[in-house]
Amino acid sequence: MTEPHGGSDVARTRTLATRTPDGWSLTGKKDHITNAPVADRALILGRVPDLGRRDITLFLVNLHSPGVRRGPAEELLGLRSSPTGAIELRDVALPEPAVLGAPGEGLRTLYDIISFDRALYGLVIAAFLEPQLDKAVGFARQREAFGTPILDHQYVQGRVTDIRITIEIARATARAGIDALVAGDPEASLRCSVAKLVGSEGLVEAAQNLMRLHGHAGYMRGAQTRIVQDALGTLIAGGTSEMQRKNILNQMLASHPG
Repeated sequence: MTEPHGGSDVARTRTLATRTPDGWSLTGKKDHITNAPVADRALILGRVPDLGRRDITLFLVNLHSPGVRRGPAEELLGLRSSPTGAIELRDVALPEPAVLGAPGEGLRTLYDIISFDRALYGLVIAAFLEPQLDKAVGFARQREAFGTPILDHQYVQGRVTDIRITIEIARATARAGIDALVAGDPEASLRCSVAKLVGSEGLVEAAQNLMRLHGHAGYMRGAQTRIVQDALGTLIAGGTSEMQRKNILNQMLASHPG
């Protein structure tokens, strides 16, 4: 979806698809695409100009096809296990069935995919934090300060319980968003953005708490600092909090016209 000139604003998509006797020809450039350097397939957002105003279409593209060029993996602060890069398409030939859904119906399909992806953040964050919390509690029971385990101190208890609360909120909001999608609830997109927002922002706070619980050792480059680096990626590389708030506001305004 993301392009160099317009970011993730689908209204500014310049990737173009033209009809051919055998299907489609696709030309354009995508930027900052998750797993682009290593993936075999990509879901590409493009336009079909001869459809008129409603021209946004989704194409499933084999990234080993002639005309596809992929850039190197970007040097990111975190999320090193998720290589990100560019995809350039020059007259890439696609068969007719390469369209996901129907020509011109790409936005509807895309928004469902994006919403599901946002909700999944909450589930992944909860699953990631649970073992980290177990390790932190074990550390706090063994680590002593002023003659007592640090877990006996209220400030440590506060950080530990904050992480647990983040886990529960992330999981609950994610499930609520997915349930809304499955039920066709008109507020599904809003709920999925809420799941992404509270989950990713909660992860950043939890990562900082984990680092602080380990004191100076937590600030030394290693496991705890990597968690902070990766957590920041969920806010920025994974879609900014501002983007989620904008979607939440748009959904709110649509539900309360005037």
